[in-house]
Amino acid sequence: MQRISWVVLTALLASRFAWCQDARPAPLSREPAIESIGTAAISVKPDYVAFRLEKRITGSTMKEAVAEAVRFEPNLKEALVLKELTLSRIEFSGIVAPDIEVLEVCVTARVRFSAVPFGESEKGPRLFAELCDDVRGLAAEMGCRVTGPFFDVENRGPHEKHVIGEAVRNAFSAGEAAASVMDAELIGVDSVDVLDVDWRGNNDPERREPDFRSVECEARVKVTYAFEAL
Repeated sequence: MQRISWVVLTALLASRFAWCQDARPAPLSREPAIESIGTAAISVKPDYVAFRLEKRITGSTMKEAVAEAVRFEPNLKEALVLKELTLSRIEFSGIVAPDIEVLEVCVTARVRFSAVPFGESEKGPRLFAELCDDVRGLAAEMGCRVTGPFFDVENRGPHEKHVIGEAVRNAFSAGEAAASVMDAELIGVDSVDVLDVDWRGNNDPERREPDFRSVECEARVKVTYAFEAL
């Protein structure tokens, strides 16, 4: 429709949004409104792949267990160098003692590697498999339990704004159809509610086949339109 207020729509998308809050300009109409749900999904190349290493340590005393846990960080860094594994980031948790009666402590590390080579080269699958083997071997040597891989992007913001915009656009056709049934036309956007934004990687149980070359971002919005009779 030519009369739809795309200026208002653009302002809504450009403004700062918060989950499940209205991106609401001044009300365009106090008349009954039309609500439409819009969804969209995009595929994004992951920037990195992460693995989580967890080590549980017991001792004859809590002091002994903690002393060994303190050595976990330098020992892991040294092992990574020896295996010539190039990290993009490594994060260590604090030492956790779940139960004082058990004399056991737990320490974890999250190691990140660039995922770019896996998607840009024909050798990507082999390189990814080699990395998985190296991380599994490292975990075994360190006496750790390993989980992963987990794929993600460094900066989610631009991708989320893009997919929200697509979801808003997709909501328009349903709103327009509803107005047509009532012999009316849409005249503007009253509000946009961001219902949810989800990231789905190959660690998502709903995806049966792992895909190290992409992660998905999905958005669902509710758009409220003002309308008037023709």
